[in-house]
Amino acid sequence: MKAILMIFAIATTIACASSKEKKPSLDKEYAAFKNVSTNDSLFASAERGFCFGKCPVYKMNIYNSGYATYEGIRNVEMLGTYSGKFTPQQMNELIASAEGISFFSLDENYDNPNVTDLPSATMSIVINAKRHQVKYRAKFPPELRVFQTVFEDMNKEVSWKLEKAFEE
Repeated sequence: MKAILMIFAIATTIACASSKEKKPSLDKEYAAFKNVSTNDSLFASAERGFCFGKCPVYKMNIYNSGYATYEGIRNVEMLGTYSGKFTPQQMNELIASAEGISFFSLDENYDNPNVTDLPSATMSIVINAKRHQVKYRAKFPPELRVFQTVFEDMNKEVSWKLEKAFEE
């Protein structure tokens, strides 16, 4: 299943890169950030919630400067609070991934109140001064899992600094 998601993520990235629409330059200011309000510096976030089993539980915030925070809460390798830095290339990859799955056209909530054991997840991103957040738990488009995987894979590439340790 993971191999299928990775293939979809790579195909989406290639499709986005080959489109005629100009992508943000990696060497200049991020095109998507030009109109971001100074009181809203959060660029993107990912969060996974609790379940009755061994689900990973974490929160990650990425700010316009690339500064990021990660809080590993349960069933993750990095338990505690960490800080790190995302590169402009990684941030542009998140933008391309969001555009590739038409993130802004997705509903804000995918859930079924009768399903109680599935963990919730919430993803958000700001592109061209517009924020979109999607919370999902049940009956959601598979593209959301692909976007979540992009976040989680990038998380492994960041040099995280432990700020506050805690045990599970």
